[in-house]
Amino acid sequence: MSAGPARKLGVILVHYHTPALLEAAVAALGADASSSGLALEIVVVDNGSTAEERSRLEGFGRRRGLRVCDPGRNLGYAGGINAGAALLPEQDALLAMNTDVLVEPGCLAALLGSLAAGAAAAGPAFFWDRADRRQGFELPPTEAFGFAEDLLRVAASRFGGAWAAAARRRWRRHVRRYLLAEESLPAYDLSGALLMMAAPAFRRIGGFDDRYAFYFEETDFLQRLRRAGLAARFEPRARAVHLYAQSTPKDGSAATYFADSQELFRRTFYGRGGAALLRNLSRGARPPAEPPAEPLAAAGGWRLDNRARWLELSPSPLGFPAATRRLPAGLGALEPVLPPGLLPQLAAGTYWLRQLDEHGGELAVGRIEI
Repeated sequence: MSAGPARKLGVILVHYHTPALLEAAVAALGADASSSGLALEIVVVDNGSTAEERSRLEGFGRRRGLRVCDPGRNLGYAGGINAGAALLPEQDALLAMNTDVLVEPGCLAALLGSLAAGAAAAGPAFFWDRADRRQGFELPPTEAFGFAEDLLRVAASRFGGAWAAAARRRWRRHVRRYLLAEESLPAYDLSGALLMMAAPAFRRIGGFDDRYAFYFEETDFLQRLRRAGLAARFEPRARAVHLYAQSTPKDGSAATYFADSQELFRRTFYGRGGAALLRNLSRGARPPAEPPAEPLAAAGGWRLDNRARWLELSPSPLGFPAATRRLPAGLGALEPVLPPGLLPQLAAGTYWLRQLDEHGGELAVGRIEI
């Protein structure tokens, strides 16, 4: 696919204790750029490395012609993207990405094509692993954000039952348009794991808000794009593998980052009153009740309802957000239940699978312990 008029593309990779992932991400970028005839300028913002990691990073940077930026402290993802963008003043387009993302052939050109057609930002279709696309799980863009959506999610978490079922139905309506898309479509629910941005638009709205240490930075950015009347688009012809949460902090701080960033986002877009209402409703909430589910073994099989056309996999008993796989008609059974390449990526814990019919009706629930 043509990327439209020639553009200078700058790539910003925010690194945090993942040198092996970084090297794989850069290799995939290089392969895609070479096959698409694109020239990249790559900046790596190092948000903290051990001496050994730093030596490895600098050596790799020299071999691959990368610019490695050491800000001297952990700037967070938003701050890291801003720092990298400041080093790329001549670029027409900026690609912000995690180190746990592998672009597939044609991804960069397809995203640049969206920008050439007038989008200020564009994001790809993500897959959870390298499995054949007929077997792999797709990771939809983020949940829809708005006060009503957040209120329903809080009610689902607190009360479960009918509230949780309603939240799942709403979530499925939201993501199905992305899962079935064959052409690009308007979207402000893109993932910050890989986000292509027109540099003038990025600078016009002031880049990312670096008050978000981790989480919600892209959600805030895209909402500000919307308010500025700038377009964002989902591009299904651009594909990437997201080795999900492999670059997430492993020191136990992720939950605190999430809560702090969620509160900041709510105050910014719903006002202090709206944020306080959601916060108060969330207090005292118990963990969601686990649904009745058939125990499954990841390497074992699972008989499918003959109406099953979708399979959802979620770490939450609420069932969302979830990775989704489209099932061919007449499959009969899943053997194994999960693609072998996916298992090493899954954190220890309980995962729920749901079989759905063509219209999203729930047919069966399974549970897997990893």
